[in-house]
Amino acid sequence: MSESSEPSSEQPTEKPSRLVWDLPTRLFHWLLVGSVLVSLVTIEIGTVDSMTLHIYAGYLVLTLILFRLAWGVFGTFHARFVNFLKGPASVLADLKSLFRKDKPHTEGHSPVGGWAVMVILLVLLVQAVSGLFVADEIYFMGGPMADMVEDTAAGKWFERVHHYNGEIVILVVLVLHMSAVTFYQLRGDPLINAMWHGKKPEATQYIESSSLALAAKLFLLAALIVLMVVNLP
Repeated sequence: MSESSEPSSEQPTEKPSRLVWDLPTRLFHWLLVGSVLVSLVTIEIGTVDSMTLHIYAGYLVLTLILFRLAWGVFGTFHARFVNFLKGPASVLADLKSLFRKDKPHTEGHSPVGGWAVMVILLVLLVQAVSGLFVADEIYFMGGPMADMVEDTAAGKWFERVHHYNGEIVILVVLVLHMSAVTFYQLRGDPLINAMWHGKKPEATQYIESSSLALAAKLFLLAALIVLMVVNLP
């Protein structure tokens, strides 16, 4: 069987669970969850060591998001933005059908879920980028670009964005995301299970390869970009 990141058109008589979410997408998801949790916990602990870990968690978040943006263009079928970002009509129809018992399960992201992914990526990208320009006066630590905007209006703006985005917007988005996942789990669409093993039952647009070599190259490129940014003179 030849490997391909495109959906297979094979229609077996019996429809077993098939791979929908590739391994890079699943690793991205759980690493992002872990990184965000570390960022939230370390900022509350507030020691020098925890703030150091907080900064590195931010670097990892930025690397992961850059990777996901590239993977959304070059990745496997269900990971590509073009295959799950739908127009207003599809989003509205999806919203109207949320509470219907006969609502069909989607194999990838639903129209609403697709845009929810983009909101999460945007919010976390804003947090990671703004953190590069923020300094902590208590621990004399901060982002690698904090000196560039120290004692300037831009520096104050980055601080406000990082503060309000981190303490309000991200928490609201996380609560909404977890609520949505719980809702789908209760109605019989096991999103958590699928994001763990990558498979969904009776999938017709399944993938046969996770394109690991391509994913590794894109992740290394994202890591290199972040490494160059945080080490700018």
